[in-house]
Amino acid sequence: NNTAASIWELQCSGLRLDDTMIEDNVFLNQSITGSKDAFDPFPFKNAVDGDLSTRYALRDSAEPYSVTITLDGAYLLDTLKIYEFNEVSQTRSGKTKIEAMVNGAWETVVENQALNDEIDAGTSFDMGRRQATAVRITFQNTGGKAQSATIKEIQCSGVKQTNGDKSALAQALLLASAVDSD
Repeated sequence: NNTAASIWELQCSGLRLDDTMIEDNVFLNQSITGSKDAFDPFPFKNAVDGDLSTRYALRDSAEPYSVTITLDGAYLLDTLKIYEFNEVSQTRSGKTKIEAMVNGAWETVVENQALNDEIDAGTSFDMGRRQATAVRITFQNTGGKAQSATIKEIQCSGVKQTNGDKSALAQALLLASAVDSD
């Protein structure tokens, strides 16, 4: 006597993903550090303060540098947007690399992409709904001048992952084992 059960939907993360889900800027006021020092009046934290009138800046250099945004938990990340301080319609990051910390390892999401040349336009990148605990962005100037990218804001839409109530899953499994095949 064989029995079978079909389970059409399981929800055990505590997060239901659908078209009505409201996402937030999950980078807002998170911890941000850089591989080089920022100028005192223009600290890195200005890039995650939600204010497009502030920015961070560092000494100009031909060498690439990176910033790391450490999140206060695991988040499903959708769209990352970088607003560069750009007064002359020419990006200072012709090769931008974005990595996400997924399951304790850096995973490359975007590589060798230029930031938008348009003033105040921002550049969007698809994060592929990766569940990440940190994001590292490397800026590299390819314009010939030894100028480092200055960033007004870095935003990312997403939703914080929670440890869901797994009792509903256990109850579904108990019910499935009690299914009468007659």
